[in-house]
Amino acid sequence: MKTKYLPYTKELRKVGGAPDDEDWDKVASFLPFLEMFYETTLSFSGSRYVTGNTFVEQIYDIGYTINHYVDDLQLNDGLRSMARQMKLKFDKYWANVNNLNVLMFISLVLDPRHKLRYVEWIVRRSYDPTNSYVLCLRIKDVLTRLFDFYASMHPSSTQKTSCSGNPNSSGQTQGGEGEIRKLKRTNLRKEYVTEIESIDTSETMTELDRYLGDNCAQMKDLISEQPTIVIDETNEVSDTTHELS
Repeated sequence: MKTKYLPYTKELRKVGGAPDDEDWDKVASFLPFLEMFYETTLSFSGSRYVTGNTFVEQIYDIGYTINHYVDDLQLNDGLRSMARQMKLKFDKYWANVNNLNVLMFISLVLDPRHKLRYVEWIVRRSYDPTNSYVLCLRIKDVLTRLFDFYASMHPSSTQKTSCSGNPNSSGQTQGGEGEIRKLKRTNLRKEYVTEIESIDTSETMTELDRYLGDNCAQMKDLISEQPTIVIDETNEVSDTTHELS
């Protein structure tokens, strides 16, 4: 037995010996932070549900959480130091709003649970006023141009319609509930749900205006529990709660 573990004990002696209780406490403090990346990886790797509408929320929730860890003075120095390094890497790819792929935001707008208000809220929450204004303007411009192109191809289905009041969404999706993944947590979503206020509209609008003005579908689902994730021996991820027909 001593021979079997001798290489490991030699390595541990190089760094001061075996971990003590304080070392294990530090390791435990990292787990909730790292769990966020693990769950996001599983979400992006899904093959039985749509993933395009989750990118923006999941990515910016990571940035939101990193900033929280950087600013939380009650955390240990090791965790805050790791968060600061992660923030530098995060900002490298996401700080410049002119380098972002706007279609990721469009995918989230077309999710009837979120729409444009939620996307604009995430942008304002993640950037300073100048950059958030620029990015929101880009998103609206691309969304409008995409709709105008579609309208030119299908004029009969996109005629302007007079709409009085704010019709309520049924909250049901055509593909069945199992096709939309209910995410367990994002700090961004929880904060947004507590702040959102419905806005009534009464004007002549295009179909795009009507969609963006409607209430979001089943806001309570935005903070629903996440389906159980099972990883089998072949490293494939399966959703045991929702099965697509």
